[in-house]
Amino acid sequence: MKLLKNPDELVGKRWDEINYHCYDFVSECLEMPALSGIAVTMAKDNISEYKPFYRELLEPKDFCLVLMGDRHIGIYKDGGVYHADRDCVKYESIRNIRRKYQIIEYYDRVSE
Repeated sequence: MKLLKNPDELVGKRWDEINYHCYDFVSECLEMPALSGIAVTMAKDNISEYKPFYRELLEPKDFCLVLMGDRHIGIYKDGGVYHADRDCVKYESIRNIRRKYQIIEYYDRVSE
């Protein structure tokens, strides 16, 4: 996926359920498709509706999407995940992420 901004630059940015949540963070860093009929406008929206536009990866690769459950998304890099958590954007090891989420999936754009 095309990197628009290094996620390191956004670590510490404040999370907000309406104005800056996990999807806002990911779309600020990566080129995300604008899909008609699917809107992620709040943190509680179901982002798993985007799955058909991506291919699932068996193993993560740097700057792929990480879907945690069906309502949280982040960016994989160097064995961890950047994501906008309930307080701010942070980087956590994949080990910590696995403790928090039962389902973790990795995705890349279909067109790549």
